[in-house]
Amino acid sequence: MFRSSQITETTNSDLVNRLEQQLHACRQFPAAISVEATTLDPLAWLHAQPTDVRFAWSERDDEQIIAGAGIAAEVIAEVNEPAESTVRRCREMLAGNESLRFYGGLSFDGSNAWKNFGAGRFILPRFLLSDGSLHLIVMNQE
Repeated sequence: MFRSSQITETTNSDLVNRLEQQLHACRQFPAAISVEATTLDPLAWLHAQPTDVRFAWSERDDEQIIAGAGIAAEVIAEVNEPAESTVRRCREMLAGNESLRFYGGLSFDGSNAWKNFGAGRFILPRFLLSDGSLHLIVMNQE
């Protein structure tokens, strides 16, 4: 369950209150609860997050930056597991919610060569800052 302490002071209390209100009204899970956050700088926000799990992503040609922090869900690829199987496990966890997206990757040869990632690792971030909105991703009611 979401606790307001999971967001740092760089996210003002108004945003936290609006996230909490939407969470209480949420009835379908997994869910992405979103509030406008146009004043937050993605990289500054990301740097201030109190978690080891955080990332920034952007297209080469695009100036938009997507910043994620924390883990709502995680899929770890087994050594020599076919990529299709790992991707299928990610999709099953999303339960048809097309607004959610895992971030990560697989090793090219299927080995456990990536010291910190194993054969592959995909993360559905707990918090995502993109397109001027802060999203809280919740997998279930608890």
